[in-house]
Amino acid sequence: MQNTFTVNTTQLKVLALVFVGLWWGRSEVNAQTTILQLAGWDNSVEFSAWQQLGKDNSRHFLNFRAGVNDWMSPMDPSDVNNKKMKGNYSLSLGYGYQLTDKLMPYLTVRKDLNKLDNIGFVTGLDIQTKTRFNYTVGFTSTYDVLKDWNRSNAWVDIYYRIGNKGWKIGMETAVTVTGEVGFLWMINKSIHW
Repeated sequence: MQNTFTVNTTQLKVLALVFVGLWWGRSEVNAQTTILQLAGWDNSVEFSAWQQLGKDNSRHFLNFRAGVNDWMSPMDPSDVNNKKMKGNYSLSLGYGYQLTDKLMPYLTVRKDLNKLDNIGFVTGLDIQTKTRFNYTVGFTSTYDVLKDWNRSNAWVDIYYRIGNKGWKIGMETAVTVTGEVGFLWMINKSIHW
């Protein structure tokens, strides 16, 4: 028998607001927050917030994500109408360390809220440049890392900085371990407190 439970959107919103409030409450003045919205393949949507821990010279970053239909289901990537894909919620918590002004590796652990035994991860390397383009490369495991890797994927993100107010737009290309290719789009805003 499989253990399942459901979470409604109100509970998810309240949990996210409480976590973000506690998180920002610990931050010192002049820290940076980056909010990312990603959407695309499988009708997935994910909101991601990166919070610099400490002052603006800190190299430590905390990542919090909330998503719907975001790679955690073991369905075929092209099967967006499958009822098992609908309402597939996940929460993630991660950490990044800025090695240099241009490189930040990170690891995020992702928990599917629809299944008690389902956990995955996202690992990546954020690459900043002196141009308007920035890049991230990484790997996402899906479903349960101990049971099913069929939708795990390697990906590349390309961001383009718009103006000087912290806005970026981006595109992600992902390739699953079974060879399927998908695309997602992103919008990103950095805020200096």
